[in-house]
Parts: sequence; C-alpha cells; structure tokens
Amino acid sequence: MKQIVFLVPQGVNLAGLEQARLGLAEACSYRKQQNLPMPFEVSLAGAHSEIRAGNGHYTIHPDHLLPDIPQADLYIVPPTAPSPAALNDNAALIGWIASQFAQGAPVASLCMGSALLAAAGILDGLRAVTHWQALEAMQQAFPRVRWNAEKTMDFDGGIFTSGGAVSASRLILHLIEMHSDRATAIYCAKVFQLDYERHSQLPFSIFNGWKEHGDASIMPVQSFLERHYSEKITVEQLCDSFAMGRRTLERRFRKATGQSVLEYQQRIRVEAAKRQLEMTSSTISDVMYGVGYNDAKAFRDTFRKYSGLSPLAYRERYQ
Repeated sequence: MKQIVFLVPQGVNLAGLEQARLGLAEACSYRKQQNLPMPFEVSLAGAHSEIRAGNGHYTIHPDHLLPDIPQADLYIVPPTAPSPAALNDNAALIGWIASQFAQGAPVASLCMGSALLAAAGILDGLRAVTHWQALEAMQQAFPRVRWNAEKTMDFDGGIFTSGGAVSASRLILHLIEMHSDRATAIYCAKVFQLDYERHSQLPFSIFNGWKEHGDASIMPVQSFLERHYSEKITVEQLCDSFAMGRRTLERRFRKATGQSVLEYQQRIRVEAAKRQLEMTSSTISDVMYGVGYNDAKAFRDTFRKYSGLSPLAYRERYQ
C-alpha cells in the first residue's frame, strides 16, 4: 500500500485539497467494493497543529506535524496563494520540502501549490505547470522555472505539477491509475464527472496582458496594441510612435510581458475573436475580418494555437 501525504500549507485552498483527497478516497472505496487491494493510504501533514483555510473560516488539524512527518511514497502540496506573505507563513514547510526532496522524496503539486515547490528551489530549470491566470506572476516571481499554462499537468525532474481545479483533478486521476489501475481511475472520473482525456488548459484561458512589470515605457505600447488590435501595426511603426529603437523595444517588451510584440498582438486579436464568438451571431469570416485577419488559414491556425480549438468548435462550446 502506497503512503500519500498531503503537505498542507497555511492559507490552503480548501476546495483544491478536498477535491484531491476525496478523489483518492473514492478510489480506495471502489477498490474495496471490488475486493481488490487498497492502493494507498492518505494522511495530512503540516507545520502547525491548526492550519487556516478560507480566510480563517475553516481550520484543518493535520495528522502529522513537522518534523515528525512520516516517510511517504508521494508528498502532494495542495494550492495556496503565491503571495510573499503566504510564502513567508509557510517558510518552515518550504524548508522541509527542500530538504526532503534533496534526500530523494517524490513530490507533486496541485495548481498554485507549485509556488511552494518553486520557493523551495526544486523547480529551477524544470518544466512546471501553473494555472493560466497566474502564469505571468509565477514567471516574474520564479524566473528560473520553465512555466507552462497550456498543459493540465507535467512531469519533469521527478516532480508532478498541474494547473487549476479540474486540471489538478487530472493529475489525481493519473496518480490513481499509476498506483492502482485504469479501471479505478475511469470510475473516479465518472463519479466526479471529469473529462478523463482533457490535456489542455487553453480552451479555458483568458489573455489579459501582464501589467505589473513596472516598465513605464512599455505600458503605453501595450495599451496602444490593445486599442488598435484590428489594425495592421508593424514594430517599425511602434518604434516611431514611442521613440525607441527596434532592438530596445523588442527586448524590453519581451522582458516586461513575457511575449514578443507579434505574440502579444496575436493573443489580443484571439481574445477579441473569442468574445465575439461567445456573444454575437457574426459569421466566423466577419469575426476574422473584425479582429484584423484577411487570411482564413492564418486566422484558424492562430486561433487554435492560443485557444486549443477551432473558431467553430469554440463557438459551439461557449455560445
């Protein structure tokens, strides 16, 4: 029987923790009904005897406390806020994760739980998944990590990471299948009504453009692109308008936003197209022209790149 321990941080997202814990419990219940061996035993551990959740509305009492957390086959870090205050509140747990990983302990994170792994330094140089809404903030806070907000989950350097809520559930299903069998995982997917084969966050992502970078010269460029997304605007025109050399503009824009000028423009256009597909009855051709594209193939390819779906499939899902 595998031992799985949730490392519960202060300020834990209770829904994220419980969704995962209940998923593992359901797997055990199913296996018991089938007269099959129990795949794992689950417990909660933390640095404090009382762990706050839900802005203090809930209190969790872990089964184990630092430094007496038992050896486990997998330690899972549920989501919490990635803010400096939250990381400071969990400094002891972060230090424990770093020391145990150095000794070979296997770890995984659910959604923003990856912030604790990053703060422990164990994600440096590795691929790691985060929620699409937190991508830019995580890139700014932990630039040595190769963050991704397209996949639902990833495995690199012996570490599992996953995206938001349902994406984290996809990781739990994967762990259930890995430690028991596919039939158990499929059963749990049906009980919790999860799409077992969903591998991308893209159909759910919203691009807003990172504005917390502090580069006052780039903010007006972003605003200009966002206001004039339907127009054909070249980098040269931006350089003339904002009195910057091309190399300087492109370097500072990428550093500030995490995107090239072209990528930023494409993502703004796709977001505008998504809103029109959701809220209007305009034809796909009219939407295409309205956001600045004249080539149907280029529009479809770019739309699929950033949304994970064709324009037609996107409309069918969200209208």
